[in-house]
Amino acid sequence: MSVAVEVIKDYEKQPSFHLESKKEFRQCVYRLCFSSTVINCRKYVGFTAKYGQILNAIIPEHQAQKNKYIALINNNTAIKALRNDYIAHVQSSFFFYPFLHFFSLYNLEDRIDFIYYSSWSSHFKSLHITI
Repeated sequence: MSVAVEVIKDYEKQPSFHLESKKEFRQCVYRLCFSSTVINCRKYVGFTAKYGQILNAIIPEHQAQKNKYIALINNNTAIKALRNDYIAHVQSSFFFYPFLHFFSLYNLEDRIDFIYYSSWSSHFKSLHITI
């Protein structure tokens, strides 16, 4: 799950990434990384559900930490909503009209705060990404 964060960090270090001419590219990088994070969170839960017994047998010392992450992801309704309604599926009629409402700047900032419990959100929010 850390790959998306590392990609953003690497791009952010490049001065050319902040040029006005790169605005759309920058927006695409953030969308891709944000979507990747949401998908990877749900994939982690699916993987541990399918292979949990094997993982617990091989590395029982990590069971408590694994369960903690599963609970954090499962209890985070924003991750589930983003995956189900925008990134992986379109299950909610809310997103058909008006579709872009979900990713208006202020709504996106609220979702980022909710997903990351405000602890990582300042970096995303400081970009003022227009979607």
